Amino acid sequence: FGSDGYVSLQDVFGLEGNWMIRGYISWPITNVISNSSFEGWYANPDGWQNFPNDFTRMGSDGAPYGNMFVDPDGAGIYGSPDGSTLDVYEGGHALKMWGMYAGGENMWGSVYQTFTADDLGGAGSMFEISAAMMSHAHDWIGQGTSSVRVFASYWEGPYGYTYMGADYSNPFDGTFTASEWHVIDVLATIPEGATYINIGIELLQPNNDQHGSVYLDDFVAAPYNPAVVEESVTPVAVSELGRKRNSDSFKDQGRPMLLFDQYIQENNYRDLAFEFLGYKVYRDGVAIDTLGMGEHMHYDVVGESGEVIYHVSAMYEEDGTGTISEANSNMVTVDLQNAAPTAVNLISPENETLITLTPDNVAGSDLGIFWSNSSDADGDQVEYTLSLHIEELDDHIDTTLIGTNIFFPYSDLYELITTLGVTMLNITWDVETNDE
Repeated sequence: FGSDGYVSLQDVFGLEGNWMIRGYISWPITNVISNSSFEGWYANPDGWQNFPNDFTRMGSDGAPYGNMFVDPDGAGIYGSPDGSTLDVYEGGHALKMWGMYAGGENMWGSVYQTFTADDLGGAGSMFEISAAMMSHAHDWIGQGTSSVRVFASYWEGPYGYTYMGADYSNPFDGTFTASEWHVIDVLATIPEGATYINIGIELLQPNNDQHGSVYLDDFVAAPYNPAVVEESVTPVAVSELGRKRNSDSFKDQGRPMLLFDQYIQENNYRDLAFEFLGYKVYRDGVAIDTLGMGEHMHYDVVGESGEVIYHVSAMYEEDGTGTISEANSNMVTVDLQNAAPTAVNLISPENETLITLTPDNVAGSDLGIFWSNSSDADGDQVEYTLSLHIEELDDHIDTTLIGTNIFFPYSDLYELITTLGVTMLNITWDVETNDE
């Protein structure tokens, strides 16, 4: 770029014409939240609710919060008199949340993902946490005083059981325009001593008389770089663009970043004998897409990892002849690789834990096994494989899950002890992550 912000496409890219591009290059952003647009979900066993993958659900009553639903684009709005439908912010789904309606005061429900402080850079690391929120006029949160915020909560101790505090955004509530998407954010700083961080979204319902629902999309927790702000380099748009692998194919995932403001000027230097038709996108020398005037982005699906070469041509028709010519850009080589998900931390039960079976816990209690969330840089769905080895059986039991915990009734363990004719079971466990 020259000092005036313009370049010659003829000189730099070999493209004929009078096109001018002025650009602002943004700070590269990594979103640590997986399933950030709620495209991955699973059906609740009750048969009607869809819950988001990779998120822990928790309510003020100490139970997994259930008043939410992953809705597809075009889903009907609750109570709409004219059949209005959902227009999601990004992708094909959004998460809908509404109040607990449990008869209490200041009831809350949340979804969040858990990270170790080390995974996020340790004490002093700063993150900008944001989510797109919308409450439709026909099921408006403005019917009462309920609100929704994004947050980061901090926990200390070797297993993160002790609450330290939290950073909360300003509330999204009835003061915002209904039926429009709004981005709500907060700048969070990891405090000294924190070992675990929950990053999530929380809905507060003061009492049963506060109604309405909120749709959530594009949940982002990205590293904050104050140097970029101090130098006044401002991104044109937030980017979550990355290569994603699904069933042995790669595709672009997330909302694209607009890097350039386009200035298409026609003046007396333009060759009127040629009419601009659009662009062709080539991969490895084969045309894969055609774009029209004003289109400057292509999403590609590639069948395997490795290097691919792209270039773009500008197409022109010679006036009155029907002859089409192309002016090619430079070549760009892209190396497609899959980023593996992070390892988990085993939380409970601790190593060398001794559990005594009693009539009380055998009659109605469960052994809970817990581990931390894994994050995937590509935004892939993370699966967890729990491996249990029972020494007395001399056997491994592997179970694949999308959640971060599992429960075994003590009665089943007691039955196994009596069946084997032993007095105790020695069990070891581990969890591995996978994104394919």
